[in-house]
Amino acid sequence: MKKWIKIILVPLGFFIFIGALVLLHNQLKNLSYVDVINALKAIPAARIAIALCLALSYYLVLGGYDIVAFKFIDAKVPIKPKDIIFTCFISNVLANNTGYSMLFGGSIRYRLYSLYNVSMIDITKVLLFSSATIWLGLLAVGGIIFTFAPVSLESVFNLNISTRIIGLISVAILVLYILLSTLHSKPRKIFKWTISFPNIKIVTAQVLLATSDWLIASLTLFALMPEGYISYFVLLKVFLVSQFLVIISQVPGGMGVLETSITLLMPNSANNPGVISALLAYRAVFYFFPLLIALVMLGAFEFMVFTKKFNRTAKIFGKTVSSVVVQVIALCSFFVGMIAMFSASTPFNVDQLKVIINLLPSWFADLSHFLLSITAIGILFISRALQLRIKKAWSISSCLVSFAIALILIVGEPTLVLMCFVSLLIVLLFSKKYFYRDIPILKTDFSSWWLCAVGGVFALSVWIGFFVNRQDIFSWIHLDVFFSSLLNTNDAARFLRASFGIGVIVLIVIVEQILKNFFNKPVLFTKKDIEAIVHSSDYAYSLYALAPDKEFIVNDEKDAFIMYAKSKDSWIVLGDPVGRNFSRNELLWKFKEIADKAAAKPAFVGIDGKYAQIYDDVGLDIFDIGQEAKVELKKFNTYKENFKSFHDLEKKIEKAGITYKSLSADMFNRYKFEFAEINNQWVGDKHYFEMNFIPGKYDESYMQYMDFSVLEKDGKVCAFSIFSKTDNKHEISSGIVRYVKSEYDLFSYILFKNIIYAKDDGYKWFDLGLAYFNRVDNSRDVAKYFAKMFMFAEHFKYDTASLREFKDKFSPIWHNKYVAIHPDKYIVSFIKNFTVLISPKKSVDWKSFFRRVFRR
Repeated sequence: MKKWIKIILVPLGFFIFIGALVLLHNQLKNLSYVDVINALKAIPAARIAIALCLALSYYLVLGGYDIVAFKFIDAKVPIKPKDIIFTCFISNVLANNTGYSMLFGGSIRYRLYSLYNVSMIDITKVLLFSSATIWLGLLAVGGIIFTFAPVSLESVFNLNISTRIIGLISVAILVLYILLSTLHSKPRKIFKWTISFPNIKIVTAQVLLATSDWLIASLTLFALMPEGYISYFVLLKVFLVSQFLVIISQVPGGMGVLETSITLLMPNSANNPGVISALLAYRAVFYFFPLLIALVMLGAFEFMVFTKKFNRTAKIFGKTVSSVVVQVIALCSFFVGMIAMFSASTPFNVDQLKVIINLLPSWFADLSHFLLSITAIGILFISRALQLRIKKAWSISSCLVSFAIALILIVGEPTLVLMCFVSLLIVLLFSKKYFYRDIPILKTDFSSWWLCAVGGVFALSVWIGFFVNRQDIFSWIHLDVFFSSLLNTNDAARFLRASFGIGVIVLIVIVEQILKNFFNKPVLFTKKDIEAIVHSSDYAYSLYALAPDKEFIVNDEKDAFIMYAKSKDSWIVLGDPVGRNFSRNELLWKFKEIADKAAAKPAFVGIDGKYAQIYDDVGLDIFDIGQEAKVELKKFNTYKENFKSFHDLEKKIEKAGITYKSLSADMFNRYKFEFAEINNQWVGDKHYFEMNFIPGKYDESYMQYMDFSVLEKDGKVCAFSIFSKTDNKHEISSGIVRYVKSEYDLFSYILFKNIIYAKDDGYKWFDLGLAYFNRVDNSRDVAKYFAKMFMFAEHFKYDTASLREFKDKFSPIWHNKYVAIHPDKYIVSFIKNFTVLISPKKSVDWKSFFRRVFRR
């Protein structure tokens, strides 16, 4: 269901944007481009300065949301208010400009807050609390105004309706929230969410902060409006309605929707160039100016990390802030290409070209204008490849930006455009190390969001061109008019040529994407292919791929795979990709792209740290869940003092007539009935429910392919264990151990003998699996959910301290294990989905059911 919602919502936002442009075109048909530019220049500098201060104040007050949120969740972390405000400013500015709130608004919070040891769960709570605070402000201000001073929506929807109903609903929700908070209500289950209500002091702070923010945002626009044109109260009503429409539209930054709704609702605004210029100035002041500051702050922060002013080893959920840098570079490339396209739609600046025109043919300047537009759309598309860290994208982007700089100098575009391109080129030249994927550019997969964003920019640039050149949009449809105007030397013809060329390129890319998706069939593989990869692996966990509850994604060469299972909207992978090392990087990218197309959220459990950067690059956050114990068998010496207890146990058990045997897989069928009986008895004694997906489940369908060991007394099996081992003898493990009730510690004995067997048979490592380690870190509150993954934890009734103490007896080498999760609100849902995935499936015992019925 969520997949279809995503498929519908993204194009819907695009079509709403196009509809807004059409409405805006009709509204502004009596205005000229020159009037708007003159009105823009006429805005007093003092008013612009006031608007800039108000815009910055808006984003600073947003930081207060998180300060109150930390107070509410009572997070015991050493983080200062200035650090909270710094983080919020960057994340909120990027989120407001892109509409990609969870990529920037949530992800940057996770990365920066974790520097101060804030846990992942606490950050998620802060994010949700802050989102709720924004709505509280809108409910408070909008509810009061819409109820007592309703706004007619007839000009927007052609229906005789007002905002009073919206106001009444808003007030009712706000009053209910305040009432539940005043009564110290317990957490309430609303649909699938459990909501905890803060005390009245916190609620008061929420309402005051959020109300202030909405008032500041509207005051920013009011400061730019023509003096005496409209009262602040009327503008506030129009502004709030527009914001509701922006939220509904889901268009990034409300671009086009905000301007259209305000011109529709504000009296006589369509014929007033001062109003349109105020809206343009508001877009620059409230969105683009803070964006520039945020990017500079983020760059300075990264520079400080690079120069070790911050601890270089400090991880942000296993990552560094540089993971955001590539996303920001891609975003900057997109914005620079967008600015160039908009600039190319405006009139040719002849005054700046007098010198060049005297030196070069006149057609050369026209050709340069056309090539600049083509280069701009190329930069828009290549920004997606930059986001995917493709090496050739860096080279092509650098060439395109350099070429664009030369064209800008010839065409005479504004200095601001030139500075944007020069700045981007400098950033690209210093960021080559971040782009490493050696794949063809044509393999770039454009998401629906990215294609709609490019389409929106193209549509807006065409709209600007028509508005600036005052052409009748419908007359261009006629081919005779189109071709007769195509080769003229006026501004309209230049715009027409550029739009035609860009349109052709956009069409080619769309067709290429459709054809690629149509012909790009999934890699076909068989069980034998999976087995071949498993047998070539260095790690014992790869043998769990033989279990029947796994699905696979295999690379094109069929030498590596990812094993995973689906649980609601999460695709959960067990361990790192299995197979050849150099194939794993691209396989991770492939898995992420396939999951994105399915509207699923990928997650990896039990992964190593050596691939942390790749998980970071594909957009996942990493945190540790414990440490894995591996015994280096070459150095394993049973004569050390700490093995005395094992030798004493060995003597007692062997004296009791119990013998140890290691057997090959072809002997499994001979013992399987005894194994099943022992397993059933052990499960009953331990009151154990076998978990799905993760290692440790008794399942004969794949156990029959593995070697095993047994303990026998008087010819009867009293304990057994299954070996997971690699063909090259790099690693071996015993994930499944079962035994009957005994006065002796059969579990410790069989495991000790297994390690000795592995050493004698020439194996390099014996994997004892995960154990938890107690410490205060940013993942302590999440790691507890993965205790069931700890090998042998069921033998210690999930007492993590005892499990750690037991594994320490073997003098293992410990190294961290991690979970990689999508960095947003899905962290909470992933934990739930993981719990559902591994939990035993509930089945109905019909025999017992009918027995109870008839007994009654």
